[in-house]
Amino acid sequence: MKKKVLSGLTVAVVLLLMFALVTGCAPEEEVAPPPEEPEEVEEPEEVEEPAAFPEGDVEITIGFDTGATADVLARGLAPRLSDLWGVNVIVNNLPGANQATAYHHVADADPDGHSMFIGVMQTMGQHEYYGTIDVPLQDMEWLGFLLYEPYAIFVSEDSEFETIDDLIARDHVTYGDTGIESALQPFIVTFLDAFDIDFTFIPGYAGGDLHGATLAGEIDFMARGPAYMHRLGIEDEFRVLVTSSDERHPAHDYAPSLTEVAEQYDKPELQPDPLFDLAFPIATTPGTPPEVVEEIADTIKYLYTEDEEFMSWLEEQGIHWDADPDLIGHDVSEDLVAQYIQSYQEIGLDELYERLD
Repeated sequence: MKKKVLSGLTVAVVLLLMFALVTGCAPEEEVAPPPEEPEEVEEPEEVEEPAAFPEGDVEITIGFDTGATADVLARGLAPRLSDLWGVNVIVNNLPGANQATAYHHVADADPDGHSMFIGVMQTMGQHEYYGTIDVPLQDMEWLGFLLYEPYAIFVSEDSEFETIDDLIARDHVTYGDTGIESALQPFIVTFLDAFDIDFTFIPGYAGGDLHGATLAGEIDFMARGPAYMHRLGIEDEFRVLVTSSDERHPAHDYAPSLTEVAEQYDKPELQPDPLFDLAFPIATTPGTPPEVVEEIADTIKYLYTEDEEFMSWLEEQGIHWDADPDLIGHDVSEDLVAQYIQSYQEIGLDELYERLD
């Protein structure tokens, strides 16, 4: 009996040990980590598509009738821009209010680069000075200066004034132009004042009337750009006494520059000044996208530097003498516009026009 009990106990112990081994060695069940919260995916920012240009007809507006220098520039640019862009480029002659009508037409257009303005900077600077334009000049998107032409004093070929010395020797002279607000006034009045020459300004002359009055001796001289006279083909009927430039002009290299006259007669006030020249800038509507402004400016610069057809046209018109590709571009032209605005603030237009009125 005792033996059987021991054997049963032994079996029970063995079974207990086996159970312990089995349960102790069994691999622990791996507990899955809690699911990670998904990272927030940022939605891509909306990227504005570059403004398409051009999407239709492009218009170049000028404040002059046909034949004026601004008109010639516009009609020279239009066909080449049309070829490059594959759209119609139209010249819109819109005279009125001394270029302000044309200026406002472009300033108030849709800001997409499809409307451009070419004007005379000296005249627009006067509008800015007197507040006769609704949109400030510096609000416009300037693209470049197409032409920077000096003034020249022209007399009739048979005039008694053979050289600038003959003009300086006179006590009184007469000259004429369209009106007292003409862009030539700062140059002419500064020049005559430097030599204490009394003068009479006769307004009301325009175009051919002015040329005829000079040839007929009704006035002693007129001031015009060399390229303008070259295009008209009448420069041989006149003689140039001086140009407003710092060097002699290639079209009339027999005539002294303003710098030469200033040095010869010790007249520092006669140093060349931007207000003494004719500048023709081009601009588009305020708020036009920068990439469109850059596209237009780059295209114009290409015409001035690489397009053989356009460069040949510039030479035919006599514009190549005074067309500087370095003045094409948004930044450089904006800086020049700011300089003109400052110059008109300094020169004192009110006093000047009181003398001429």
